[in-house]
Amino acid sequence: MASSAPSQTTYPKVDEGFFHLTATGWRRQDTSPFPADRIETWRFRSETPADDAKQQVHLERLWICHHTPAEERDQIRAHFGYPFRASHDLHLTIDCRD
Repeated sequence: MASSAPSQTTYPKVDEGFFHLTATGWRRQDTSPFPADRIETWRFRSETPADDAKQQVHLERLWICHHTPAEERDQIRAHFGYPFRASHDLHLTIDCRD
């Protein structure tokens, strides 16, 4: 009988890439060409330093479509939220300088 060793996760766990806000919601696509219908592009970096540590997520807006009015972008973002939501086990930092 073969015994199975418990799987061990290596820390820190890191993920990074790009999310694109469109009129139909968020799409993750890390390489170009990016979605033609995007209205915002956000870079993210996620790190979980240890099994008992909060996941740390940093979102940074990199690009906006200047053909879409700011009010419309704000309404679409308000409807779909951000691609990550803060919770008791996730620390979220949002950077949206223009």
